[in-house]
Amino acid sequence: MNGTTLVPADLFRQCRATAFERGLEAALEQLAAEFAPERTVGHGGRAMLPEPLLARFADAAVTGTYPTDTGALALAGTGLADPADEADWSWRIGVAWVRVGAVERFTRTATDRLSRRRIGGNPTITLPLVRAAVGDVAAALGQAVGLLDAAVSAAEPPPALVEAEIGQALRTSWKFFGASGYVVDTASDTGQAITLLSDVYSIGFGGGR
Repeated sequence: MNGTTLVPADLFRQCRATAFERGLEAALEQLAAEFAPERTVGHGGRAMLPEPLLARFADAAVTGTYPTDTGALALAGTGLADPADEADWSWRIGVAWVRVGAVERFTRTATDRLSRRRIGGNPTITLPLVRAAVGDVAAALGQAVGLLDAAVSAAEPPPALVEAEIGQALRTSWKFFGASGYVVDTASDTGQAITLLSDVYSIGFGGGR
């Protein structure tokens, strides 16, 4: 990996756990502490981070703020060239780990909601189709984690399939919120932030297989 920042593998797992326990902002702050600012630039020269971290870029221009269940992330042009051809895959792998943890948190929120709702006197979470969908989420995230682990061990970019697995898990969990998940509310905002984070730092182009 050209220009790769050496990061202990355990840090990625810690950032996943932080995203699950404390949200996207805390996890990205934890991850970014290990990287020079220019290594956190994504596609199109953009960065998506908690707004205080954008102060590390002299020419940052915030173009949007995206709320989550624990705060907000800001999207900005950094004034730096798109690094896709020389991408720091350690950063993008780390962001993928953060997104796994964020989807796990998102899924927990969704399943907690389904546990409180009832159909025919039974919690919605116990319905066979719902249980199968929850299993699909776990399987997709498990596949993504396996691919990320393999990439870290081999010190190479992970396959683009990681993006598909995380995205599928997010979309399935999003449906658990029903119509309320697709209007402006906390669930929708958080899902959109996770999606946009993928757009900025996806590992599927600029070098992914």
